[in-house]
Amino acid sequence: CDVVLLSSNLFETSQVFSGSFQAELWAWFRHPIERQISTYFFLQSLPQDHPSFNPRMNAMSLADWARSDLHTPNTLMTSLLGIPTNLLGWTEIDLTVAKNLLRRKAKVGLLERKTESIQRFLFGRRTGASGSRECQERLLDYAWTTKGRHPSIGERSDAYQLLVQKNSFDMLLYEYVRQLFEEQGT
Repeated sequence: CDVVLLSSNLFETSQVFSGSFQAELWAWFRHPIERQISTYFFLQSLPQDHPSFNPRMNAMSLADWARSDLHTPNTLMTSLLGIPTNLLGWTEIDLTVAKNLLRRKAKVGLLERKTESIQRFLFGRRTGASGSRECQERLLDYAWTTKGRHPSIGERSDAYQLLVQKNSFDMLLYEYVRQLFEEQGT
């Protein structure tokens, strides 16, 4: 029986699959700073009755948020390694462990190359009826209902550069993921 399990918490999810319950890991990656910016705008848009609502968010600029205790940097590293927030700071050893985990265990996909990633994930699997290509395009491109619409933040802006600095290990890991994506495609 095939089961698809979606989670941003790789470490916890991996505990489900052991012994006779095996899994294939498909890891989908988005540029870390794009993800951080979307998180900021999402948090700003929450209604007051939402459990994650924080009134401080309404008065914060993106740069203020990145400097604040409300910002969680390097969420990709945290998710992969199962360490809530590394209070001591990430190390090169942590980065190597994360890279090795992905290299040995995951088939990686890139949001910036959605169609190619989905084709890789589904290669050798049943893709359904003849309309599956249209369904894929609708799902991945124009009917992505959860996609947040927010202002674009330039890569040269102070806020963007601050996020790059605060998420330096996620940036290094993402560059490795791009490399791994190319290697897995050959």
